[in-house]
Amino acid sequence: MNNFDINSEKIDLVYLWVDDNDPKWQEKKSLWQQKLNIIDNIENSTSKCRFRNNDELKYSLRSVEKFAPWINKIFIVTDNQIPNWLDTSNPKIEVIFHQDFIEQKYLPCFNSIALEFHLHKIPNLSEYFLLANDDMFFGRKVKKQDFYTKSGKIIERTNRLNYSKEQIADASNFMDTIPVEFNKCIFWTNAVVYNKLNFIPNYIDIHNITAYKKSLIKECCEIFKEEVEKVCSQKFRNGHCIERLIYSYYAYYKKELERKEVYNNQTQKKMLERSKFNPKSWFQKFEYITLHMGKIYSPFSPECILEKRPKFFCANDTNNTKERHRELFKKMITEYFPQPSSYEKQEQINICLATDDNYIPHCAATILSIIKNATSNSYLNFFILNKGLLEENIQKIRTIANTQNSKVIFKQVNNADFKNCPVPKHMHFSIETYFRIKIASLFPAIDKMLYIDCDTIILSDIKTLWETDIKEHCVAVCKDLNIQFSHLTPLIGEHIYFNAGIMLINCKKWREENIEEKCFDFINKHSDYIIWVDQDVLNCVLLKKLRFFSETWNFQYHPAYDTLSYLYKDKELNLIHYISKNKPWKTNVKCKYAKYYYKYAFKTPWKAKALKNYIENVIFNKVAILRTFMEDKRVAKSLIKEVHNRRVVLWGASIYLKNLIKYHNIKTSEIVGIIDRDPGKTGKKLGKYMIYHPNSLDSLKPDIIISSVVNHPKMGEFINEELTQRKLDIEVNTQIFVK
Repeated sequence: MNNFDINSEKIDLVYLWVDDNDPKWQEKKSLWQQKLNIIDNIENSTSKCRFRNNDELKYSLRSVEKFAPWINKIFIVTDNQIPNWLDTSNPKIEVIFHQDFIEQKYLPCFNSIALEFHLHKIPNLSEYFLLANDDMFFGRKVKKQDFYTKSGKIIERTNRLNYSKEQIADASNFMDTIPVEFNKCIFWTNAVVYNKLNFIPNYIDIHNITAYKKSLIKECCEIFKEEVEKVCSQKFRNGHCIERLIYSYYAYYKKELERKEVYNNQTQKKMLERSKFNPKSWFQKFEYITLHMGKIYSPFSPECILEKRPKFFCANDTNNTKERHRELFKKMITEYFPQPSSYEKQEQINICLATDDNYIPHCAATILSIIKNATSNSYLNFFILNKGLLEENIQKIRTIANTQNSKVIFKQVNNADFKNCPVPKHMHFSIETYFRIKIASLFPAIDKMLYIDCDTIILSDIKTLWETDIKEHCVAVCKDLNIQFSHLTPLIGEHIYFNAGIMLINCKKWREENIEEKCFDFINKHSDYIIWVDQDVLNCVLLKKLRFFSETWNFQYHPAYDTLSYLYKDKELNLIHYISKNKPWKTNVKCKYAKYYYKYAFKTPWKAKALKNYIENVIFNKVAILRTFMEDKRVAKSLIKEVHNRRVVLWGASIYLKNLIKYHNIKTSEIVGIIDRDPGKTGKKLGKYMIYHPNSLDSLKPDIIISSVVNHPKMGEFINEELTQRKLDIEVNTQIFVK
């Protein structure tokens, strides 16, 4: 051993991985839970958080390639599953199924500890190897001697425990006083070691990438054969069992392991708090960080990992983890590891936009934002629907969209196909908005397409949205900012109204279910109901055929009536959708997120036009804000004049009305209340005015009803229809709030 040098040894890496979204695996797990009469419980390893796949493995492998390129071979242990993005032709990757190294009597196995007690049986695994869960990462460059001494001893990062001999001697009774099942297992492992080897290890390893020696594991499993057999027989982890930590204890007993004491969570929390106020602490290196997503006691956030750049970090999915926590983690990890590794396949992502020559500069900004934020190993296919574009504009788009990892294809659409599609003249829509209805038939060889409006900017890797599962749905969408659209209720009943600006389309299902034909049939039969153009059509036709994704992937920003921005930090946003006629390039109000549009617009061939828009709409925006204030003041004066000496009810508890009452001090006893069909608003107040349901019209006895919904072309019809049903004869005014 005198000439031994760990740096000349091959060191493999083993991952345990499972895809909890796999229907076959779900069915098998459910079947065995029923057989064994085991309900979902975080303590017996059946809880969803123990199996949830958030694509962490992809980023963990990126961390390996970036910070530990000396790893020899990577074994991915799975239950007959292979990640769809994994390039198995890579010579460093070997996927190992459970049956390849575990005896049939122990299968199927849903117990990670049982799997770990078979690691030494993996064919061709090196003597020295590392073990990781898929949620464990290298955060800085590491070398072999971060895990083994030069002479080959294991280096273990640990925190101290303080079990006494008295507690160990009374193990069965003391176990009952330990509330957390995992802690019971750690104590039991110490007790088992004491009973066999006559020493109490009294430490726990950190929850991260760990080093092992295959020969020591084999010895350990022989010495503790009875205890190992008990664990391996448990298809689901089930208390009173030893942990994999026993490998470390045995190596320590054999003097084949050196402990490296590291800070525990409590100490790290104090260090973190001090670093906010003490400049010296800013440069303090963290050895590791464990992020417990959604746990209140966790001192760390995803941003903290980016800031501290620990040598190792782990992101634990817990029972408290919400989708929002996962999105924050995904945003952080893609920023930490933006470049795809050689272990990933290159996937084709199909993205469709529709534009005319007027909107082409903004279409370019959208495309550029997608390309610049694409960090995954994907190829982007852009399809641009149009009814005829200037050749000059086509060539300009090609200069930014045709890259090593992307290309653009222009698809001309027959304008005559949309001759019966209504487009309100007073609104900001054009006929191009209907083009998305024909996507499935325009591209018959494509089964999946992501449609994106050109008034959007993408801030994250679009692949995250692309990977939304829509196998059983026609489309994935996001709820609309204004979800109360009762004008469609007579046709389809109560429903959640979605925004059609961002749609992940299952083209195959659209063709199978004749969605396009149904859309045009709806237009021909119910054009009188259409206000928000194709969006109304799609909401009616796709009812019960859709799934929803997070609003951070369709963050609908209305600068005049902003109701969402205070809920999210900018870092949480993945896609900004500039809804309404107030766009960053044409607005008379302050646009909070204009900076993201101009960040990309300035890099397009239309940068001169973008600069002109920036000067007019951002630099001179204060004039625009004053103009808006004066316009609102005019509306307020018109309202006060109209209600003079009359008993008035306002119809529509809109955000605009709320701001108008607040900022223009509308206080008059002649307004007796506000009517709104949304039952959730009934009984609440806007300023001094109570909100009522239409059922209260009889008791309010108004002389006139004034629509307070801005620029809604059919509000007069809706109000008169309600009055007719109730046999009420009341004057209706819909002109005051037209801007």
